[in-house]
Amino acid sequence: MRRYCFPYKKELSRMFGEADRPVVDVYLNTKSGDWFQVSPYADSGSDITLFPGSVCEILGLNLDEGDESTITGISGEEIKIFIHNIKIKIGEEEMDIRAGFCVREDIPYLLGRTDILSHFDICFESDKICFIVK
Repeated sequence: MRRYCFPYKKELSRMFGEADRPVVDVYLNTKSGDWFQVSPYADSGSDITLFPGSVCEILGLNLDEGDESTITGISGEEIKIFIHNIKIKIGEEEMDIRAGFCVREDIPYLLGRTDILSHFDICFESDKICFIVK
């Protein structure tokens, strides 16, 4: 069984002073075929993986050529996104996923459930998050 584990990242929290966050090393396949590292939060409440629209340029995508949709965050505000098929890598596992790219830049990088949970079981442990290959 292959497992890829990532220790929680300590970040400042307005409520708790410091919080452990499930940040994952993810690699995106760029337009030149290289791998570009990003560090999204593993978000079990997010339907789809989400990035700011500026990431499209690195990947060789035109933002508005994706499938247009909207997401609603915890505040209830609707935000326009464009969904593209991209290739990512977690550990040594490469996969094609659907990801949303936001027209706004002030959003966090999120690793959502769609197309991720078909490849991995995810375990939130006390000191790390682990991706277990199915």
